[in-house]
This record gives sequence, structure tokens and C-alpha cells, in this order.
Amino acid sequence: MTQAEGGALPMPRTAEGRAGLAAIRGDPGTALIAMDFDGTLSPIVADPQAAYAHPGATSALRELSERVGTLAVITGRPAGEAVELGGLGGVPGLIVLGHYGWERWQGGELSSPPPPPGVAEARGRLPGVLADAGAPAGTRVEDKGSAVAVHTRGTADPEGALAALREPLAGSRRRPG
Repeated sequence: MTQAEGGALPMPRTAEGRAGLAAIRGDPGTALIAMDFDGTLSPIVADPQAAYAHPGATSALRELSERVGTLAVITGRPAGEAVELGGLGGVPGLIVLGHYGWERWQGGELSSPPPPPGVAEARGRLPGVLADAGAPAGTRVEDKGSAVAVHTRGTADPEGALAALREPLAGSRRRPG
């Protein structure tokens, strides 16, 4: 985005972006504005549990929620965790979609479908797959309830660790169940 004349709103760089902003400004009551938590409302931090909303983010969201049709946060985190870390519980009408849409928090209520078949088996099998593959120190398994994820960003060489684990993890995924 580029800064608009007079220091007003940042202006999108593309014609499509400018048209989208014009549509939102023209009829904000029908607009959906959605954003991520990490990297948008909160700075990216090494420890995900140390995340916090930027100062003023929740007050800006409260003001925005009164002007647009739908306001949402979409995150890879559990929805309730994003609400708690961001202090988002007091934003009227806000919808928080956690685990990339698997969970929905709205008005203090959290809902989600049951975990997909095979997640429990994958959860039990994953430590052995990682051990057999020689996963480097700093490799972390995150249990998201409805899925499990392997993170290599805490290793000495995150890209190398991911490359070394890619095939063993893919092979594990191809097993029945």
C-alpha cells in the first residue's frame, strides 16, 4: 500500500485493491473485513504464547465493528486463544475463525465440528515418525485438537529440517487411516 495524499488511509497499489477499498467505503454496511491475528493485529513473536494485540487494536476494531457489515479475524490459532491474547471479547459482532476456519467464536460462544477421522492415530504415530526420521532439536509438534502440525522454526536450520522431514511425514500421511 502507498500513503494517500494528506496522510489519510493507505492506498492499495493495484487497481483491484483500489476498487475493493472504494466498494467498502461506498457501502460499508455490506462489507466483510477480515484479518489475521499474528502479523496483523499482533506482531510476530518467537513464542506464540507471548503474542499480544498492538496497542489500540481492540479499540480500532470496536469502532470498525460499528461501521461494517461483518468483522472477522481468521487465524491458525485456536479461536479462544486469539480472543484471549488479543482482548477481543469486547468487540461487538466480531467473528473469530480459529484453526483456519475449523473453529468459530462469536458472542462468547465457541463451536467446531468433531476432529476428522485419523487425527487421533496421526497424533499417536507422529512422535515415532519424527524420532525415526532423526528430527533435529527444536522440532515441535503442535496439537490443534482437529489436526497436528510439525514446526521446524525452532531448529538451528528450519528450512533444512523441513526438507529432511518432508518425505517421512508425507509417507506417514499415505498410510491407511
